[in-house]
Amino acid sequence: MMEVENLAEYRSLLRERSKAPLYHKIKHACMRQPAERRIIAAVLVCLSIGVTFIALKKSFIDSRSTEPILHTDEETLWHYNTSEEREVFLRLWNNANETLLPMIGSYGEQENGKYDQRSELFAHCELILETVKRSLKQCVSLQILPNKCKKLLLMKMKCTKDGIRYRNWDGSCNNLQHSDWGMTGDNFNRWLKATYTDDVSTPRQSVYGGELPPVRYLSNLLFSHKTLPDSDATMLFTHFGLFLDHDIVQVGQTKGNYSSCCKKNPNHRHPSCLRIDISEDDPLYGPLNVTCKGFLRSPPFTGTCPGRREQQNRMTSYIDASDMYGPSHEEGKKLRVRKKGNYFSCILLFISLLPLMSI
Repeated sequence: MMEVENLAEYRSLLRERSKAPLYHKIKHACMRQPAERRIIAAVLVCLSIGVTFIALKKSFIDSRSTEPILHTDEETLWHYNTSEEREVFLRLWNNANETLLPMIGSYGEQENGKYDQRSELFAHCELILETVKRSLKQCVSLQILPNKCKKLLLMKMKCTKDGIRYRNWDGSCNNLQHSDWGMTGDNFNRWLKATYTDDVSTPRQSVYGGELPPVRYLSNLLFSHKTLPDSDATMLFTHFGLFLDHDIVQVGQTKGNYSSCCKKNPNHRHPSCLRIDISEDDPLYGPLNVTCKGFLRSPPFTGTCPGRREQQNRMTSYIDASDMYGPSHEEGKKLRVRKKGNYFSCILLFISLLPLMSI
């Protein structure tokens, strides 16, 4: 062991050691005490495991995320090239139209207790498109649809750099290259393609072909019913989170009543019904003798693969308080008092708040 008499000699020794070849550095590290060698080995093993895990995770994500968030469907769109193919398409379209026409009043969107006839026709065209895709086994080009549905489903929007200084009320023209990005009425984008059982709209099944476990069963199995206080968050955290969520996300509400969804006869159920089966030993609903909870699916919408169901966002995707001022110019006008630029409000304890009910 070398003795060092002063600090200058020690610093000189360190500089010489830093200039030593890599071999001598490794040799010096190996001459450490056994405890130190074990610690260094453990650190190196942990680093190796961490690097390997990150590399495997990245390769897994790359293999699963084959489609970007904003993408054009890689599947080719079906369109007719001959008169025979055109006749086949028109026959499929007309047959689906006749089958679905009696149910057109069961679809569409409900907003503030009122029904929109335009949304009924929109949903009707979407459902015909889904029926045609089931037969053709391929995404359908919107360019070959009958004019009534073609004009409704194909939104044309023009934005000019000189004519629009700010984006529109509904969020359109924020991006002049992609004018519909983030606007009201656009479909939600997906990380991965929807995995419907029939590749159209039927809820997915197990990879073995059977039904998936009931969602209520999974909820009771995976989530605790205990109250776990959080000292780092207050109720404001929850309320502000919900307010922010409602500013950027809102799915349309299908016209109709979901009370029919639990009827035994499927013919007596609403066409958009889905049901949640509840076991008799459910800790909450069991004592209440509730064995089913029903709900209505959101109205159908077209995405990058016409004929495969997507979901529509009725809000802008921007944090612009559209849940207060309205996601479109038409809805915004309903909220205005038309006096001094004010909006409808509710006075509670001398404080002006948002209206208690929708206008």
